[in-house]
Amino acid sequence: MAIVYYQIKSDIYSDFGVTRNPRLPPSASFIKGVRILDPLPRPIPFEVNYPDQPPHLVGNTIAVISEQLRQALQSMAIDNFEAFPATLRNPTTGAEWTDYWAFNVLGLVAAAHATSSTDTVIPANNEGVRTPLLGFRTLVLDKQKTQDLSMFRLAESPSTLLIHKRVLEALRANKPQGGWRFSSVAIDCV
Repeated sequence: MAIVYYQIKSDIYSDFGVTRNPRLPPSASFIKGVRILDPLPRPIPFEVNYPDQPPHLVGNTIAVISEQLRQALQSMAIDNFEAFPATLRNPTTGAEWTDYWAFNVLGLVAAAHATSSTDTVIPANNEGVRTPLLGFRTLVLDKQKTQDLSMFRLAESPSTLLIHKRVLEALRANKPQGGWRFSSVAIDCV
């Protein structure tokens, strides 16, 4: 097994985060891996409880990235995402940050290897669920199915955002003062 991909998410050690996601049309999903065609508020408002400048990646259901992270991804020629202007606001302090983007990664890849340790949340069926929704105790990726993509969401667990190690290495080599401040977990690949 080799480490080729990393799951990225909001800093798991932070005491702060998004406290309220915006109300959006039901069909405007940020985890389906498809373009959002519905009109969205501009900017999309998120409530947070950060006392000072938020990290470069926040949120779970809807990932929100900083302008600096968006530019870094674009400079690596990663183009399978949409970014919608977003505002992060702390209602307690009144602080507001406008240099953020709601982040929609395009592309779901069914790349979980059979050696992954899982629980089935929703099985595949004849009623439109082609890929089972899984909860992973241990995720192992099938290298052939990942096709060496730079970034994608996992079809078996669409909230799982994966980036190739070359992307993480490039981000680490060009980190801003204070770092990117998001969590990354190494994922085995066979």
